[in-house]
Formats: sequence, C-alpha cells, structure tokens
Amino acid sequence: MSNLHHRQRGVTFIGWVLLLLPLALVGYAAMRVGPAYLNYTKVVRAFDAMQKEYAGPDAATASRAALNSSLSKHFDIDSIYSPKLDEVEFTHTAGGWTLAVNYEHEIPLFYNISLLLKFSKTVDIK
Repeated sequence: MSNLHHRQRGVTFIGWVLLLLPLALVGYAAMRVGPAYLNYTKVVRAFDAMQKEYAGPDAATASRAALNSSLSKHFDIDSIYSPKLDEVEFTHTAGGWTLAVNYEHEIPLFYNISLLLKFSKTVDIK
C-alpha cells in the first residue's frame, strides 16, 4: 500500500481552534451580559407591580412620596442594584402617574473592550 492512500481525515487542531474560538467568545460575552438582563427583568417586574398596585382610583390620589416608597421596597426585595431609585422619573399626568427609567450598563469583557447596554422602561399608572 502506498502513502498516497493514507490521507488525513477530520479536523486538525488549528481547525478546532478556529472553530471553537468564536463560540467561546460569544459564550463568554453571554455569561457577562446575563446578570444585566436578569436585573432588567427585575426592574420590569417592579414597574409592572407598581402599575397593578396603584391601578384604578388609587393612581390619581397617590403622592410621589408614596410611589417612591413603594418602588423602593420593590427594589429592595428584588435586590435591584441598577438603576438607582433617583434615576427613576416620576411624572404626574392628568389621570395618574408615569414612571420612566433609562439607564446604561457597561460590561467589561477583556483588556479595553467592553459592552454598553442601554435599557429603558416606561409605565403609565392610571
């Protein structure tokens, strides 16, 4: 049998590295981004709870201090670390209140490369 029939089959080591490196980078980024998105879901849940808590006639009579106190309790219970409570905008409208928050979360990946995530949530309490 000649050496011509012994051809290599399969993927070489360099081929595996080139295949797995992008997958590893995406996986690492997903692990770093995951906690920020979990925190955002907690913010959405707190805002939705506020909307249900003050639904109906309670919305028009609620004070900003009462809304702030209630939202503070939701943030404490869910251990929401970002945004801070003073970043939430309370706007008094004709029939109730509007709560809005816009915040950014910077996630360092490696060296001087980082991801900047922007989150936004608005809820009308009427």
